[in-house]
Amino acid sequence: MSLLACGALPACAASAIEVGGIEGAVSQSRTQYADRVVSLVVRAAGEALTLTAAELRADGFTDSSVDGLEMRIGPDRPRGVAVPVPLGQAVCGPGDGAVALDPSASEESARVSLTVQQDGFGATVLEVAATDPLDRLAVIPKEDCAAAAVAGAAALTIEDRVEDLGDGTAQLRLRIAPVPGGPEVRIEEIQATTLFSRADGATWTGSALESQSSGEVPLRIIPSRCDAHVLAEDKRGTFVPVHASVDGVRQAPMYVPVPDAARRALIEFITRTCGLGE
Repeated sequence: MSLLACGALPACAASAIEVGGIEGAVSQSRTQYADRVVSLVVRAAGEALTLTAAELRADGFTDSSVDGLEMRIGPDRPRGVAVPVPLGQAVCGPGDGAVALDPSASEESARVSLTVQQDGFGATVLEVAATDPLDRLAVIPKEDCAAAAVAGAAALTIEDRVEDLGDGTAQLRLRIAPVPGGPEVRIEEIQATTLFSRADGATWTGSALESQSSGEVPLRIIPSRCDAHVLAEDKRGTFVPVHASVDGVRQAPMYVPVPDAARRALIEFITRTCGLGE
């Protein structure tokens, strides 16, 4: 592929950058989840280039970009470089948590504009289709729009303490504070996390959620796994998956964070119950 880089050079025809084999892929690690950041992995199989800026355009989000980069890509870096890109705002439907996605969108619905430079040439902008092997760009806006729809009806929070019940179980509480004049919200299911599970069942559904009309749901829990490595490396286990309906419309799962104080107490409970500190 031969692309013109006019920059400050007087004749574009004499300043063509030979570019080939540019690939882009989107991924998201556990450490990026809470900050709504994805990694744009860029590979170049042809000439060595310097990547200076990137813009991500994906169905379900407003555009987002990052500049001021100085990242070398080329055949000597076959694994490419990972560029952290903050996600734009989710584009949601009118009030029901739906996502305004193109029904014809495919795995390559994300596109990126890459600003690159080659020694002796000016800057060139390349348009590249980016794959999304784990479908993060499809999942994240659904979660964001579900959270926005629920937030218009009620504030969901986890109480900032963990009660050790002394029998190998502990208790968290999900607080539900309806928005005055807002739509009706109902909790349909609460799922386990990588750190804790329901003490007497798979998930919280049905009668386990009956107390929600009082403004809270007690969550009696046990450790999901007694694994010191999982506990030390976990980044998602303190985000509680909650399925809710708003005015009768079932939403995608949203994730309610466990406050820092409760997170510390939760880790202490798991460590003590599993005997991991011995």
